[in-house]
Amino acid sequence: MRAIILLSHGSKSLASQAEVAELGRRIAREGECAYVQHAYLDSAEPLFSEAVKQLVTRGAAEIIVVLHFLNSGNHVTQDAPALIEEARQQYPGVSFHMTRPVGLHPVIPALCMDLVRETVTQLGGQHG
Repeated sequence: MRAIILLSHGSKSLASQAEVAELGRRIAREGECAYVQHAYLDSAEPLFSEAVKQLVTRGAAEIIVVLHFLNSGNHVTQDAPALIEEARQQYPGVSFHMTRPVGLHPVIPALCMDLVRETVTQLGGQHG
């Protein structure tokens, strides 16, 4: 069974935590994987190791880690790969894969322009 972990930095902000959890639920509704679990590097629960444990307990044989980051900073190039390697050691029967950061996806420029247009519309076309 294939599962997804939506891995984010983590925040003490309850609003931020709710947004990440909601994104996880929206990804799950896409229906391509049996389970989708959000997780954090730090500052919030569940941490990555706990999310892996939950998915393995549910029967995940393959876990794809979606990097909910904009750029290839240290969390993407060092922290996430180290956590995934630890998980591989702990669960040798489970296959782990990591996506590129969400921010590097080719739809991001169009998404940014959608946000600009939305903001301009809210301003009523006013110029700043």
